[in-house]
Amino acid sequence: MRWLHRDGRGGVPGRLALHTVMSTPLPQGPLHTWVAGESGLATGLRRFLVKEREMPKSHVSFLGYWKHGGSGVG
Repeated sequence: MRWLHRDGRGGVPGRLALHTVMSTPLPQGPLHTWVAGESGLATGLRRFLVKEREMPKSHVSFLGYWKHGGSGVG
């Protein structure tokens, strides 16, 4: 686990987390990942893990709770 603090800076939520995971070596052996948060983080991380780290899609569970810039009003 790694705590990421944005120091009150703006920007797209989840972007710091996405870049951190993309630059961190993964442990050896089978993994299962669960990602939840802003939609771009969840889908971007799944896409990266499947394409770049060759993780099976079935090993990546993800859920985008909200979309940055959306109103959230249905």
